[in-house]
Amino acid sequence: MKELSQHKPKHLVEINGRPFLAYLLDNLQAAGLDNIYLVIGYKYQKVYDWLSQTGNRYSLKVVNQFARLGEDKYGTLLPVLAVAEELANRPIIVLNGDDYYTIEALRLMAELDCPSAIAGVEHDNPERFGVLVADEAGNLKTIAEKSNQPPSRFINSGLYRFSSAIWNLLPQVRISSRGEYEITEAVKLLVDQEPVKIIQLKATDWLALNQPADVAAIKDLLDKIN
Repeated sequence: MKELSQHKPKHLVEINGRPFLAYLLDNLQAAGLDNIYLVIGYKYQKVYDWLSQTGNRYSLKVVNQFARLGEDKYGTLLPVLAVAEELANRPIIVLNGDDYYTIEALRLMAELDCPSAIAGVEHDNPERFGVLVADEAGNLKTIAEKSNQPPSRFINSGLYRFSSAIWNLLPQVRISSRGEYEITEAVKLLVDQEPVKIIQLKATDWLALNQPADVAAIKDLLDKIN
């Protein structure tokens, strides 16, 4: 995505004339989710500028990850750490800001009757993602990292529901071999404490925005929905 996000975060890449982030925020609100925290970092001023142009369309709190944690740390766990001050000891739903989730998928996660869950989806190229491994009860056993020989086609969609137990586990997460703090490591610690239910999304419930070809795929999905 470097060619599309050289001058702005990829969350602001335009699809059908609107930033990708607009569709995600629309869906969060339509799913009935409130108390939304948007954690920003790379080229954060661009996000501030865009939000200022939307008026009061979105009810959310913006948190600057760089201001809270510095610019020398990396990883998918950092946005969660950045909101610990406000949300510690509360259950939360966490999702990737560069993935598209339908209203149905978000509502499903919000209305679950279990404390913790992770959403997965079958994918034709599972080697590009972490893969979910289930135990005999259908709960999460572990997350297999990217591999040329993944154990299944059922990948991690980056949509999580965490009980308040997650907060006490965050200090135990150590920097990975990639030099990052990974949210999946926190999930693995949580699995040792309580069941983490695996939720299967439909193939049309989720799309990643990781490479230029994904823009066309998300555009096609939005055209079908609308």
